[in-house]
Amino acid sequence: MVVSVHPPVTPLKPHQAFAPQIKGSIRHCLKVALWHVAAIEILIDAVLRPS
Repeated sequence: MVVSVHPPVTPLKPHQAFAPQIKGSIRHCLKVALWHVAAIEILIDAVLRPS
């Protein structure tokens, strides 16, 4: 048996290791998208209903 010199590889597979980051970025993108939708609705409201 050959003992490797490399540090032990984490048992997690790459997609499992990156899943939390991907979920976090998706959640962030959804928040940004919702914020943009709200801002656009407010702008349309202001344009369609001139005070």
